[in-house]
Amino acid sequence: MWQTCRGLFRHLSPDRELWALEGNRAKFCHYLSLDDEDYCFPRLLVNENLNSNLGRVVADAKGCLQLCLEEVANGLRNPVAMVHARDGTHRFFVAEQVGLVWAYLPDRSRLEKPFLNISRAVLTSPWEGDERGFLGLAFHPGFRHNGKLYVYYSVGDDDFREWIRISEFRVSEDDVNTVDHGSERIILEIEEPASNHNGGQLLFGDDGYLYIFTGDGGMAGDPFGKFGNAQNKSALLGKVLRIDVNRNERGPLYRIPPDNPFVGDPAARPEVYALGVRNMWRCSFDRGDPATDAGRGRLFCGDVGQNKFEEVDLVERGRNYGWRAREGFECYDRKLCANAPSRLMSLRENLGTSQWRYSEICMGRGQTCQFPGLINNYYPHIISFAEDEAGELYFMSTGMPSATAAHGVVYKMIDPSRRAPPGKCQIQPAQVKVRSRLIHFVPKESPGRGRVEVFAGGRWGTVCDDAWDIKAAAVVCRQLGFAYAVRAAKRAEFGEGRTLPILLDDVRCAGGERNLLQCAHAGLGSHNCDHQEDAGVVCSREDPDL
Repeated sequence: MWQTCRGLFRHLSPDRELWALEGNRAKFCHYLSLDDEDYCFPRLLVNENLNSNLGRVVADAKGCLQLCLEEVANGLRNPVAMVHARDGTHRFFVAEQVGLVWAYLPDRSRLEKPFLNISRAVLTSPWEGDERGFLGLAFHPGFRHNGKLYVYYSVGDDDFREWIRISEFRVSEDDVNTVDHGSERIILEIEEPASNHNGGQLLFGDDGYLYIFTGDGGMAGDPFGKFGNAQNKSALLGKVLRIDVNRNERGPLYRIPPDNPFVGDPAARPEVYALGVRNMWRCSFDRGDPATDAGRGRLFCGDVGQNKFEEVDLVERGRNYGWRAREGFECYDRKLCANAPSRLMSLRENLGTSQWRYSEICMGRGQTCQFPGLINNYYPHIISFAEDEAGELYFMSTGMPSATAAHGVVYKMIDPSRRAPPGKCQIQPAQVKVRSRLIHFVPKESPGRGRVEVFAGGRWGTVCDDAWDIKAAAVVCRQLGFAYAVRAAKRAEFGEGRTLPILLDDVRCAGGERNLLQCAHAGLGSHNCDHQEDAGVVCSREDPDL
């Protein structure tokens, strides 16, 4: 504890008398009332000498819950989804709207080679707000054994017809961090009459079935036919679909679950599980109360509204969620409204008042986020939310909502007042063999700057600054997701990596290389320098000349 955590005081209080405790072991342990030598945040919430800043985290004067953020990935082109494989590896996979999926290791290193690349097949555009593209993915519950995953994306042809496609892929037998692109099997295609309202969510339930969430087909007001697509049980648009993709190696690619609500109805598609939805974008199954398991399996969805209401729906078998007859709690189409459901279930509904109880979330102010690595600002265009394999919460946003703009960031949401002891949150990821190259840098106090470290030949190492220039820095910054290189740092400006070997020297880049190892260099492990010459970079997402 004394060796690893004594620097915490300066992050909890501006009081320099408390900072002085870092140099007095006896007083340090007295203040911490230390009972558990592995507990790095002991009794902070009950020790008034330590919790003066933490008390501000819970809520502000208006009751707004203050949270902080930690940036975990950047440089992404409209990151529309982040999922994990439930395989014990604690990898997470981030999908870009253009059709690439990237694999991140538990240490947040990104593999250089995409996990999946179907960008040539995906239909999207640079237009801001274009809803078409790669929209969702889900790993089969038995992925660890069968290597299957499912993706949801937009396709088109030369006659300007468009479809949404649900496909099955398998992971490569030679590399668990790469999909076998030749394994694609098209499970389902649905023609789209317009370019918006494409849905995009895929989920597996505890029942083992695949749930597919489609949009109503686009335009405004679902103007397709007498009832619109969403109210038409014979159409797959504007629906929650439920299919069985298990044991599909032979025979049909999917089967109909026998308890689907409209099985046997000649006027309905048997895939339909629920109807009357406009454009459900992101949904989630409730994992249940950690102690009692209460609520497990409930399905919540956010449905994008037309003009007045954004809905959070509790999706249940056979339910009609009203669109286009109703939007939220009001009539939208007067002719259809009389036969539509009279109300909707809402998240955390108060049965006594029929109102939705909620607390707003805001970014922490003042000292709230003054912990190492935490920030209280984010790009404004929020795209999606996600969980990692440990159940931590994330969201993705971008500074420019275009499928070709590399301004997307993944943020982890943090409540500094509820930090757990290390043992409680410790995970032991299952090992995966990494065949792709990696590169990362060790940040100092500011993101986008640090000592360059490369992974090559099965080990991490540093780079010597002989011939190190702005072109080499540009290659590193681009690979790390930053649009601009501000400066090439030399002479171990960001510290010496003495615990690592020196892997590269005399690095000369043209500036267009995909990674640093493609640049000319003296040879892997060949050098005539020491760690006093460790190279670094300073990167930026914004043009430094503006």
